[in-house]
Amino acid sequence: MLGFLWGTVTHILDIWHGGFMPYTSSPLPFNVYWTSLTFFDPLAIILLFYFPYAGMVMAVLIMASDIAVNLYESWVERFTVHGSQLKYPEWLLIRKNMLIGASVMFRPMG
Repeated sequence: MLGFLWGTVTHILDIWHGGFMPYTSSPLPFNVYWTSLTFFDPLAIILLFYFPYAGMVMAVLIMASDIAVNLYESWVERFTVHGSQLKYPEWLLIRKNMLIGASVMFRPMG
C-alpha cells in the first residue's frame, strides 16, 4: 500500500507543478495513463482495505501495466535519446518485485 500512496503523492505533485497531463515529453497515451494513476492508485488503497480481493486484482493490474508502460518508455528512450542505458532501471526493478510479491499473495486469497 505504501507504493500506491507514494505513487499518488508523486502524481499529485507532478500535476501540481506541471498542470493536468504533465508528462508532455512522453506520448499522449502514456501521459493519459500516468495522469490516471492519480485516481487509480488511491482507489487501489481503498479497495485493499475494504475489498481485499478486488484490491489485489486492482493492485496487480496497476503494477503490471505500470511496469509495461515504463519498460516500453525506457526502451524507446534508450534507443532514441540516451544511448545504451535504461532510463529508470532501479524503479522498474522495484515495481517488478512489488508485482511478484502481490501476485504471490494474491494466490492464497482466491
